[in-house]
Amino acid sequence: MDLRTIVTVEPVVFLYLMSGLLNSFAVQQLVLVKVCEELHFEKEVCSSFSHNSQESLVIQSKASTLKTFSKAREGQNRLKLYLIFFCGTLISVCNTGEQAILILFLTLPPQHFSPELYGVYNAMKMFLGGAVLVGLFPLLLRCIREITLAKLGALLRVVSFILLAFSTNTWMAFLSAVMNSFSGFPGPVLRSMASSVVEQNEQGAMYSCMASIDTICIIIGSSAFYALYPETLSTLPGFSFIVMAGFQVILLILVQWLSEIPTSHHPLIDAENRNTTEE
Repeated sequence: MDLRTIVTVEPVVFLYLMSGLLNSFAVQQLVLVKVCEELHFEKEVCSSFSHNSQESLVIQSKASTLKTFSKAREGQNRLKLYLIFFCGTLISVCNTGEQAILILFLTLPPQHFSPELYGVYNAMKMFLGGAVLVGLFPLLLRCIREITLAKLGALLRVVSFILLAFSTNTWMAFLSAVMNSFSGFPGPVLRSMASSVVEQNEQGAMYSCMASIDTICIIIGSSAFYALYPETLSTLPGFSFIVMAGFQVILLILVQWLSEIPTSHHPLIDAENRNTTEE
C-alpha cells in the first residue's frame, strides 16, 4: 500500500497547528515579561515571578486586562476592514453603473447631447476629477481630517447624482459633473484606513482582495444597471442615478460609522505586534 494515498495534507496541518500553539505560548510569556518590566519590578522578579505570589497577582491581572484589550482591538480592526470593503463595493458599483448608462441618458431628450458635446462633457469630467484629486485633495488634507473629506466627497456625489437624474438642460448636467469631481475623495481615504488596520505583512493580501472586489463589482455593476435602465426609461429615465445616490447615502452612513469606531492603542500591545511581525 502506497503511504502517499493515505497521508496527504495531515502533516502540513499538524505542523501549522503546532507552530500556532507554540507561537501563542511564546506571545503569552512575552506579555507577562513585558508587563513585569513595565511595572518596574526587579530583574530577578521578572525572571521568576511565579515564585513571588504578590507580584505574580499584579502581573497576571494587568496581563489579562491587556489581552482583553488586544482582543477588543482586533475585533474593532476586523469590523473596520469589513466596512471598508463594503464601502469599496458601493463606490465601484456606482462608478461602473454611471459609465455604463451615462452616454445613453445624456443623448436622450431633453439634454440631446451630441457625440461632440458628450466628448467635451466626459473630458471635462475626467480632467476635473483628476485635478481635484491630485491638486486639491493634498492641500485640503493639511487643514481637514481625511475622514471628513471622505464624507464630503460622498455627500457631493449624492447631490451630483440627484442633479443629473432630474437634469433638464445642458448646464445642469455640467454642474453635476463639477460636483462629481469631488467623488474621488472616499477611495484614497478608505485605502489609507485599510492599510492602517492590517499588519505590514498583510498589506499585499489586503490590496489584492480590494482589487478582486473592484473587478467583481465592475461586472456586476455594469450588468445590473444595463438591465435596470431600460425598465425605467418610459417613466423616469434618471431612476438609475437615484439608485446610485441611494448607494452613496449608504456609503456616507458607513463612513460616519467608521469615524466613530475608536482607534485603540497601547504601547505594550503595539510593541508585541511589532515583535511578532519582525519574527
